[in-house]
Amino acid sequence: MKFINGPTTIPALRTLMILGAFGLFSFLSFLGMLFFRSSKMLHSAVDVFEVFCILFFLENMIGHLTLHHFFDDTKKLILHTPPCCCCLRCLPLARSSSRNVERIRTCLHVVVVIWVVLESIRIIRTMECQYDVDSSAAALTNILMMIVFFCAMWGLIIIYRSGHDILHRYNYTIKFLAFKGMVFIAKFLYKILSYVASFSENAIPPYYENIPDESGGTVKYLVVKVKARISIWT
Repeated sequence: MKFINGPTTIPALRTLMILGAFGLFSFLSFLGMLFFRSSKMLHSAVDVFEVFCILFFLENMIGHLTLHHFFDDTKKLILHTPPCCCCLRCLPLARSSSRNVERIRTCLHVVVVIWVVLESIRIIRTMECQYDVDSSAAALTNILMMIVFFCAMWGLIIIYRSGHDILHRYNYTIKFLAFKGMVFIAKFLYKILSYVASFSENAIPPYYENIPDESGGTVKYLVVKVKARISIWT
């Protein structure tokens, strides 16, 4: 419980949700291996919860800095930070005012909304058998989501670097690296195991090029697609 250093119950709940991500990601990854066709939707839920956890990290850091009266206009916010602007030394230092902090917080909330919308669109297209991982639309969506994720990380690192003298005592670096390491391991293991499971005779491909025709029906369509995929593998 040393991880929970918040002054109120709300930061403690955020921290518990971050810690709960370890079990949630493992459970959803396991379900994704059991139900191969639903793996995309399950991992979309993982990605959405990961962005929420980044927001929780930001809110907890702002809470700790507020306790130490950091946002009193006397200190500076360092904007030239990775992953977006680490090379832009020309960026001026911003005042550590409550207004600027609210702008960063609002931007991160907008990032979460955009991410949820993009993931929802991808899930809907998958359910409608219209999602193709090799299409230009999917590539554009992935690029946009990467940009949104970098913006979220930029806001998080701005707050951490600016208040490092205060925040380092709470070990935020170790906590965040442990969280991201867990996310990376969960996704990496899922990719490996799902690739191995795809060679099973019972595996069903998660995406379909066309909607089933009326003559064959959905069941017959799935049987034909599975036999075609197995013939390619063998």
